[in-house]
Amino acid sequence: MTLNTFNDVSSVLEEELQTLTYLEKLRNRLYTSYYIRKKHGKREINTYIYKVDEEELEESTDLLYTDLLYSEIVKIRTYSHDLERVHRKIDSRILDTVKLPSCVNGFKKGESIKKAVEPHVGKAYVACLDIHNFFPSVTSDAVLEGLKNIGFGSDAAWLIARLVTYKGHLPQGAVTSPKASNIAFMKVDMKILELVQEYGADYTRYADDLIFSANEPLDSLVDKVIEEIENSGYKINREKVKFYGPSEPHYILGMIANHKLNVPREKRRNLEAAIHNYIVKHQVPQDVEDPVRYKKTLLGKAAYMLSVNPSLGRLAKLRKQLQDFNPEGLEYTKIII
Repeated sequence: MTLNTFNDVSSVLEEELQTLTYLEKLRNRLYTSYYIRKKHGKREINTYIYKVDEEELEESTDLLYTDLLYSEIVKIRTYSHDLERVHRKIDSRILDTVKLPSCVNGFKKGESIKKAVEPHVGKAYVACLDIHNFFPSVTSDAVLEGLKNIGFGSDAAWLIARLVTYKGHLPQGAVTSPKASNIAFMKVDMKILELVQEYGADYTRYADDLIFSANEPLDSLVDKVIEEIENSGYKINREKVKFYGPSEPHYILGMIANHKLNVPREKRRNLEAAIHNYIVKHQVPQDVEDPVRYKKTLLGKAAYMLSVNPSLGRLAKLRKQLQDFNPEGLEYTKIII
């Protein structure tokens, strides 16, 4: 699908053009921000204002709500809800229809983290790169250029790019950011594919993780890839660049991918212990705020590991016990792991 005019966008979204243009003007006031802890520092998350209760909103330091009348705050919360509705339509009716390069495996129908790793199984050499602050690094101009490069008209591309960005970049937390990032990064993906073809290597990308493999050392290729990425306005986490050779385990996106896909033994054992502690000892890690919801987290991790290696018998048994287990009403002890 390609769209040319403002009216084309309005038509495919089944939204009044007046609504879209108003949301475009107001969009930078329709989010609020909070931070989550990461292993190395913290990450800013931008969320739609209507999802934040009024007391938290009044305490917000990044927005000037103290000077607004209550009626104005109500309007802004309503428009924030409208923006999310429009985002969901943009995501499913426009962004989801874009054909992406074969190297892209994240935020793409029919693809998965496992498929991002499979092309690299059995290769002698592997290199893994990570883009620093990927979504915030994707600018409105990059989304605009990406849409125009695949045939969208200037007006339609401008309106979509403005609607899906916040303060000039993709917000970490908006519905549309994952797929919009793929479109914005497509030009870089194509340049990387040209480079890896010259070297006889393979390349896949899962969100902000880039994986390369070949039967020859990858140092020279990776240097050129980093140069291309950073010349395009992105930054590589240099401390996270990993090279693996023929005589060591190839750790890719939480899997081992030497001769076949598998889950690292330590990760599997840690998950098995966590499930056992949850069911039998009623224990959860110290940072778990909701022990009942933690069950869903454990089930997700178990499902992922079993998708990588279905023959993990003990984990499969524990997963079944966890599915049948009801944590409602139980008291849980928090432990340091």
